[in-house]
Amino acid sequence: MKTSLCFLISFLFQLMIFAQSNVDRVVKTLDSLRTISFDDWKVSPDLKQPISGDPTNFGFDDSKWFTLKLNEQLILDSCWIRKEIILPKQILGRPISGKVKLLISVDDYGYLWVNGESKGYFPWDGEFELTKDAKPGEKFLIVIKAINTGGPLRLIRAAI
Repeated sequence: MKTSLCFLISFLFQLMIFAQSNVDRVVKTLDSLRTISFDDWKVSPDLKQPISGDPTNFGFDDSKWFTLKLNEQLILDSCWIRKEIILPKQILGRPISGKVKLLISVDDYGYLWVNGESKGYFPWDGEFELTKDAKPGEKFLIVIKAINTGGPLRLIRAAI
């Protein structure tokens, strides 16, 4: 009897985990239909190591930094994360225009610069206006100073 109860509890727990992962997949898929994500960011070594220059400037050379994928785990206390993004011609089949916001999530918190201008602090999630009048092909340099307070550091979301 005890073995059967343990089996049933184990089965229900696994079913619950499986159901949650399916819900997560559906939510992620739905989110991806209304946003455009940006992957392949450049990431600095840990900020304990000095760097030469200002990563928030367009001319900064990050070619020796490694490439970071969304949700990839880093074992760093803090680092710079940067990418130049280009607005697409369309989102969901509609021409891009008007206000465009950047949705950003980093584990644990960060500071954001857009085209060299500080946009300030964000705790885990941030939403920042890139432009009030978007034009296809418009470029933005996005730079994050990511701070980790324990565990792995991740860039979880970067989307418009």
